[in-house]
Amino acid sequence: MLKNVLLVDDNEDEFILMGEAFKASRPDVVIHCVNHSDDAMQFLRHEGRFKASPRPDLVLLDLNLPGKTGLEMLEEIRADARLADIAVIILTGSHSPEDRDACTKLRCRYAVKPPSFSELTEFVNSL
Repeated sequence: MLKNVLLVDDNEDEFILMGEAFKASRPDVVIHCVNHSDDAMQFLRHEGRFKASPRPDLVLLDLNLPGKTGLEMLEEIRADARLADIAVIILTGSHSPEDRDACTKLRCRYAVKPPSFSELTEFVNSL
């Protein structure tokens, strides 16, 4: 059951859109948002200001982040035995087959960001 989602994206507008999409279709889910890969890893490891953070059931991860890229962060998640089983979906604007293949090899679903709010809501509803 999906209760907590960590959204990792450097675009504040994505936080608003995703929050609204979850509110519309999955109001029972709590969205936690961070905009930097370092903050995301601290959230996942319950470090620093994120000591009390819940373990997310799902991470929605953008590829283009400040600090480590989303792909580098995904590699770090999969290499950490405490985090390796967390579901991760790369949610990106990239249509690159290389990015898709790299994510698939790391046991990660790859999704291109929906172009409209209604499609975003459908995506959220499918989670």
